[in-house]
Amino acid sequence: MFVPTTLTLDSGVTRPPPLLSEADLLSCMDKEGIGTDATMHDHIKKLLDRCYATKDANTRFSPTNLGEALVMGYDDMG
Repeated sequence: MFVPTTLTLDSGVTRPPPLLSEADLLSCMDKEGIGTDATMHDHIKKLLDRCYATKDANTRFSPTNLGEALVMGYDDMG
C-alpha cells in the first residue's frame, strides 16, 4: 500500500505543442497515409492557398482562424 508523505503544488501553465515544420508535417502525413510522395507537397500548398494555415519565416505552420474552424466543424460532425 502506498501512503504519500508530502504533497507539492507547482504553479505553472500548460503550453501548446510546438508548431510543425514542413518536414514534421510531411512525416505526419506519411504516417497517416495521407497522399503519396508525389502529392504531399500539393496538399501543403492547398493548405496555404486556401488560408487554412500560414508559414512563418522559420518555416513553421500556424493555423488560421479559418483552419481552426474547419477542424472544429469536422470534429463536431463526429
